[in-house]
Amino acid sequence: MADRRALRDLYSPNGWSRHFKLSLSVRSPDRWNDQAIKSRLEQLLSFLTEDTWSLSFVLRNEGKRSSEIQQHLFAEIGDGTVAISLFSGGLDSLAGTATAIQKSKAQKFVLVSASPNPRQRYGQQEQAKLLRQNLGLPIWHVCVPFGLHGGAQYAQEPSRRTRGLLFIVLGAVTAISGHVPTLSIYENGWGALNLPYDDSQIGTDNTRALNPRFLRQAGQFIQSITEHECC
Repeated sequence: MADRRALRDLYSPNGWSRHFKLSLSVRSPDRWNDQAIKSRLEQLLSFLTEDTWSLSFVLRNEGKRSSEIQQHLFAEIGDGTVAISLFSGGLDSLAGTATAIQKSKAQKFVLVSASPNPRQRYGQQEQAKLLRQNLGLPIWHVCVPFGLHGGAQYAQEPSRRTRGLLFIVLGAVTAISGHVPTLSIYENGWGALNLPYDDSQIGTDNTRALNPRFLRQAGQFIQSITEHECC
């Protein structure tokens, strides 16, 4: 939310970077304020967005969020090997998922999607349905809607670099819930390496969501805060 509501200033020293100073309410502030964990998160966000992040955490006393009440992300899947992957609904994601399911020795599959609007959510759900019909294997689809309520579109930062962290966290939480140590992501090589698609793009325009350095740092952060291995 902070990323989307803070427009980049073209008149900043490098015409791009911002400085965030945020205080966030959590249930276990002592854990989040641990210097190693907090520093790791700040560095992760800084690399992802090319901004400076300063975070502090305070105790949340308000009622429980819906995420604290919900007990399960997907139905009981029983015994057997499970594979969990992010599922955007794009062609690279669909092709990679279908190929991986055909080659995998896993017996059951959980696809994790983040959806900013009903149209994209419908497309993701239809693709998951086609995979079930054509591959004949048990496939669960966890589809998480997200968005920013209120605020004019022109007043939002279009680069939205932090979406990559949101997607990784949703996938990691699902993997941990399913007792699976590995989260798979299927992306075309250009997108993963952040290379420009044409000569009009410069480095700051390209997302770092699947940059190998970001993926490594995100896995280390998730493991430090949850004490569960996830890569």
